[in-house]
Amino acid sequence: MAEFPLKIQALEVKQPLGTFYLTKIKADILRQITFSIPLRTDSQDSEIIEYVGAQREIKERRLRQIGKFIDTVECAFPNTIIVAANYNKEGEHINDERRWDIEKQEGSNIVNIIIPNREKLASIVDGQHRLDGFDYVENSSRLDDVELPISVYLDLPIPYQAYLFASINHNQQPVSKSLSYILYGYSLDDELKEAWAPEKLAVYQSRKLNSNEDTPFYRKIKVAPQIDQVLLDKSDGWAVSTATVVDGILQLITKNAQRDRDEISKVSVKHGRNRSQLNVFNDDSPLRTYYLNNQDVVIYKAVENFFSVVVDIFFNNQNEDSSNTNSIMKTIGIQAMFDVLKEDIIKQKKDIIEEKKEKLNLTEAYFNELLSKFSKVNFADDFFPVASAAGRSKIRNFFLYGLGYKSEVDNKGKRLLKEDDVKEFNKRLKIDN
Repeated sequence: MAEFPLKIQALEVKQPLGTFYLTKIKADILRQITFSIPLRTDSQDSEIIEYVGAQREIKERRLRQIGKFIDTVECAFPNTIIVAANYNKEGEHINDERRWDIEKQEGSNIVNIIIPNREKLASIVDGQHRLDGFDYVENSSRLDDVELPISVYLDLPIPYQAYLFASINHNQQPVSKSLSYILYGYSLDDELKEAWAPEKLAVYQSRKLNSNEDTPFYRKIKVAPQIDQVLLDKSDGWAVSTATVVDGILQLITKNAQRDRDEISKVSVKHGRNRSQLNVFNDDSPLRTYYLNNQDVVIYKAVENFFSVVVDIFFNNQNEDSSNTNSIMKTIGIQAMFDVLKEDIIKQKKDIIEEKKEKLNLTEAYFNELLSKFSKVNFADDFFPVASAAGRSKIRNFFLYGLGYKSEVDNKGKRLLKEDDVKEFNKRLKIDN
């Protein structure tokens, strides 16, 4: 019986789509920590189609054949099973102490993959039949005897998981062309932007931010794990994972991306799939209205303008030495700044309702004025952790406190911020002002 947390050596492999980790693991352990959801339609109505999952339907006859093969003395599986870690069965991205992570070895492409527990937080992108075939073995010792080669992607967004599966299997007979198109994110009809679920819009905008040389994210967004090493790749300056940017955009337009995806997929494109279907949900995400009204440029410019200022103030002015320990240039820092953007828009909308403000201001000039008071803060000092959710929270709270968006206590006297943190916040704000 394997003991967790597991530490497994792996080989880091870099390819154009992104970095993955090549390793091996015993079949029984892999079965415990992975899952797959077959793609299927739950509707009996030919006019309304709801797709669930992202894999081919399991065929028991094939599994029995694989089980018999596993029982033979000639059992061999040289091809890797591809898994995408840090997502649960509900499609939620996991970014807490449960997540899979890596430890790098200095000067080497050998890493340790850390798997904290047996929770099923790795989706099988390709190879589900091989693994499920172990359910049909007669020789139960095979579960512990057979090691399986696996390729592990960390924080690979769900649309990319589907894209990877379709890319691998499109030209193979068992996968229909229709299924490949669905997994790419498109139906056989041309899909208009008006039919995009929030996830698809977020992925599209992350690609656009990465490919447009006028944005602060130009060539900086990598299909890679949300780990600190990615953000400090000295060969290409700072960088950020696709998942970090996609998640940041999503929190501006939805409180439940899977719910929205499932709802909008109930209607086919040719029968009028449209974002207006999502009006059935009471969702007050700060830029939700712009998403529902197909005003995607507002969402895009809000992110572009805000992070143009963030990069200019907090990234470009950092020296080489401090960048290694600068928490705001880490994953947690960029996540925290997305949080600050979200809270600022919420505050602006509240001021509009209270007639303290005429309209939203999402200009670069506005964000520069907003954040300039923090320009001399040293985010490389020990007060700001360089990792963990606690570090993200501390950076976010520091900005929200400094902007007056979050108080030390609420109107009932309940403490919202730690007393020691407030002292440190005041100390830094006073010094830097």
